[in-house]
Amino acid sequence: ATMKINDVIRTKRLELGMTQEQLASVFGVHRATLARAIQHLKQEAIIACFTCRRVEIIDMERLRHMAHL
Repeated sequence: ATMKINDVIRTKRLELGMTQEQLASVFGVHRATLARAIQHLKQEAIIACFTCRRVEIIDMERLRHMAHL
């Protein structure tokens, strides 16, 4: 089932179902670039976990700010 944005906000989890390689392709970047961005988000304590199954968000407000939302 597809997660709705309200579910992501409520649970602070985003179900991905794709690899970093696939996600990098969606964004049009190299996998190494995506990996560096993920590492930066972890170091900044914005996300806790990033796997092919899910992303666990620690600080939704900072993530929104970074995305200019």
